[in-house]
Amino acid sequence: MAESPNVNAYAYADQPDEVGYSAASPFYANNDDSGPVSPRVQAAADDNDDGLLRSPEPQPAPPEAASRPHSAYASPAPPASLPPRPAQPQGQPLPACPPPQQQHPTLPNGLQYNPALHPPKRDLPVPDRIPGEPVLDGEKHWNLRKHLADLCGTGGTASFWVCEKSDGVRVLVLIVATGFGQEVYLIDRKDAIHQCYWLTFPHQDGPEYNHSNTVLDGEFVIDVDPETGAHIPRLLVFDLLVLDSENVMARPLEKRYGRLAKYVVEPYQKYQKTLPPDVLANQPFEVIIKKQELSYGIEAVFRDHVPKLLHGNDGLIFTSAEAPYTPGTDPKILKWKPPSENSIDFVLQLKFPPSAANEREPDFYAKPVFLLLMNHGHEGSHYYDTMEVSDETWEQWKHSGEQYDDRVVEVVWDRARDTWKFVRFRDDKFEGNFKTVVASIIRSIEHGVEAEQLVAHAGRIRRAWKARAAARAAPPPPPRDARGPPVQGQQQYHANGHNGYAQAPPQQQQGRPPAPMGGYGGGGGGGLRR
Repeated sequence: MAESPNVNAYAYADQPDEVGYSAASPFYANNDDSGPVSPRVQAAADDNDDGLLRSPEPQPAPPEAASRPHSAYASPAPPASLPPRPAQPQGQPLPACPPPQQQHPTLPNGLQYNPALHPPKRDLPVPDRIPGEPVLDGEKHWNLRKHLADLCGTGGTASFWVCEKSDGVRVLVLIVATGFGQEVYLIDRKDAIHQCYWLTFPHQDGPEYNHSNTVLDGEFVIDVDPETGAHIPRLLVFDLLVLDSENVMARPLEKRYGRLAKYVVEPYQKYQKTLPPDVLANQPFEVIIKKQELSYGIEAVFRDHVPKLLHGNDGLIFTSAEAPYTPGTDPKILKWKPPSENSIDFVLQLKFPPSAANEREPDFYAKPVFLLLMNHGHEGSHYYDTMEVSDETWEQWKHSGEQYDDRVVEVVWDRARDTWKFVRFRDDKFEGNFKTVVASIIRSIEHGVEAEQLVAHAGRIRRAWKARAAARAAPPPPPRDARGPPVQGQQQYHANGHNGYAQAPPQQQQGRPPAPMGGYGGGGGGGLRR
């Protein structure tokens, strides 16, 4: 195998905790009982306990925060019912964020700032919906979901691949064949199903055959042509769950990805070259396979992949090359973001001040308080903190006519202003991050890993990868019940048989060769060989 990492090689990373990644959830958050602490509320030490850091007592949530109807605006309770802003804690403050104008921040362990690892952020579009015609028929929607679940069978030291984390919409692709031909559906996180027309995924055996009962995992993005500025919708596929009714979720990623490339994407791309321009123009998007690197090829992702992207980038994704596909929260999928870009999803709630004319009525024209509600699972969403929104942004929202209350927002922590800052709306999600995910991201914000630190670990990851590869190439140990060579005093026993009787030679069956011996290659011409 070549020494340099490439897209078709197997990726093996060192232990995940070496570089301090935070676990990422591909679809849903897990249900742990631990809770996060806002960066605004720093833990204080208790001299009488076991030495663990304890958080200040949580502030009470607004009375109506636990359960409230969906509406265009928040309930008209007066501002007096707002929870008090958590007091600034005493003790060691959080590390100060370098000022925005500083171009070369100080890095730990004597690492030097590398501008190549920090390409300028570009304001690129993110899809606000997935293409296709929504499937609104209740019976058809239910049948498709059941069919998808039936196909997928969902009713320490590891080997990893790394790729850029695209800023798009996560979707599953369901390909089925009916009496009317092949049908392609996209399913988002909200279980909304869209049927996409003018798309064909031919079989690897030839364009006269089509794939059916096939499920892909991917990300829908919008690429921007650097010359014309045109928006080009694309589907980046990176995993295969089911291929022609064969569930491959239990297979390792390296096998699933290989089948995806050879049996799905390659025939699709060949078929695309045979289509006339008018057919291509009607297709809702283009399908390409997402590039992967060996885990120690982190620098190549920063240097080669990210600068060439035509869509937004949201960090890196490390995926176990040996693990099966796991729906929901997968601890073997690791997400990395620069500490300054670690974001959290909350549910937004607007709290308006009372009207001057009638204190019992809210003033919908005044600027509200922007509350962030954290997901507590079956307990609902409860108040966590507030978000700062500029007057200019609020004026734009107010005159847009859109509903903002009860929408999921993505926010980042602004150390300089000591507040959460709005990034975007996540209309592809129903609920915010679960409380344990929030806690994990808070730790990443406080103890973030910079790009230079990731690259500095590449050599260590590569050595561990080589060690695992060598261990796999070594011959396997003998079976536990295999007998060793006879010791002194046993030769006569084996030669003459038990109790001194000579053993008869093995009988050869008439018309057949001797039966091969089991194990690692015994027998006249048979047996297992490794």
